[in-house]
This record gives sequence, structure tokens and C-alpha cells, in this order.
Amino acid sequence: MTLAATAEFEAGGGIAAGTLVIFARTEGGFGSPSDIFTIDADGLSAASPLVATPTVDEIPVGVTASNLVIFMRTTGSVFNLFSIGASGAPAEAQLASADLGAFELLSYGGSTGGRVIYDICNLLTGNCDVFSRNANGSGVETTLAGNPLLIEMFAGISSDGLVIIVRDDGIITELISINADGAGGATVLATAPTPVPPGEVFKGVTANGRVIFERTVTGQTDLFSIMADGSAPEVPLATAATNESFGGIF
Repeated sequence: MTLAATAEFEAGGGIAAGTLVIFARTEGGFGSPSDIFTIDADGLSAASPLVATPTVDEIPVGVTASNLVIFMRTTGSVFNLFSIGASGAPAEAQLASADLGAFELLSYGGSTGGRVIYDICNLLTGNCDVFSRNANGSGVETTLAGNPLLIEMFAGISSDGLVIIVRDDGIITELISINADGAGGATVLATAPTPVPPGEVFKGVTANGRVIFERTVTGQTDLFSIMADGSAPEVPLATAATNESFGGIF
């Protein structure tokens, strides 16, 4: 069944309310501004515009558990992160902003516990920080990891809602976890020297809350796991005298 097939370009975005497909449509041909549409997965009704601003690009990047569509709006060099209800209500709310003119780049990470997680990087200094905000736009931005001397970037979300962050100071890399609202502060899960490639690389989270990561030290890569809340020591999964790499969680 064809859900979206016009003379324009369509791209996927996400699923809301179980059956509502969120997608981007570029009307007017390649290079023209893109808008956000919704359509029921059964295809029995026509697609409806959710966010459509002339001359401005809008791209869906995620859908929260409460059916808020998270999208990026680009106006020239400015990147803004917004949310809007998948049905159009509640109305759109701005969550964050970054300006390429100020060497800032914003990237969406994910959502958990009613919070949206995102990175803002300074392209001039190379510094990256991690922030969160209520998905409905209420309240204020919370800094989850904001050391100006470190590169800190969103890595994933655990099965119990903890935000996993990679921290790199050029000497060591660390995996840390923190509540999405920043409460209680960060927990360091794993630390390793920073060779090339990086020492700690986040790979995924199991259903029972274990963070899977690769550690590379002196040219050897091994596989480990640790509880996302740090409540138990790390466990070596594959540490033979050869390289092991992550293959997936099934």
C-alpha cells in the first residue's frame, strides 16, 4: 500500500499513537523547503500537513512516548528544535536553538521520561555538551554534561530511562549515565585511555539495563557490559588476545 507518492520527495520520520506515520515532504522539487505530514498507516485517509512553513525546512527527528513529534526547523544558519502534538495539539513549542554563525551545531539525541535530549557543539573549539528539556517546552533547559574543556556527547538511553553520555578529554574516555532531568548527578560507568580509535565506545543497552561497550587499549578491542546505573561492576564479555567487536543485541 502506497502511503505517500507525489511528484515531490517523501522521507520517513516516525510513528505516533501506534498507527500515525510522520514523514517529511519536499514540495516543489529537490532543494525546496520540506514540511511535515501525517497519515494513518492503513492509508485510508489523505496525508495531512502537521508543520508547513513556507521557505523554511522542517524535518521530523523523533516521536516521544506521549506522541509529541520532535522536529528541526532550519532558517538559514539557525537550527531550532521544536515539538508539536502528532494531532497538532498541543501547539508547537521551541526547545532549543543553535546558530552556525556562532559556530554552534545542534543535534537531537532521543527522549525519555518526558524529556528531550540533545547535543550542542561549538565547531570552533570542538567542545560538545549535552542538554535536556521538557518535551512540551515547559521549564528551562538542563545541562546534563557541560564541561567546557571536554567533548561530551549523547550516546543512548538505557531501558530504565538513564541517559548514556560519552565524555572525552583527549587523554581518557568515559561512559557516564545520568537521569534525564539531571537529578542526582552523573555516574561514571567505565573509563579507559584514549587511543585511536577512542577507548570506550557505547554500543547499546539490553532489556535488563546493561550497557554494552567496546574498549580499545593498546590496539586491542574487547567487549564489556555494566549496569546503566553503575550498581554492579563491569563484566568482561569477550577479552581474548584478539579483537572482538559488537555484533548486536537480539
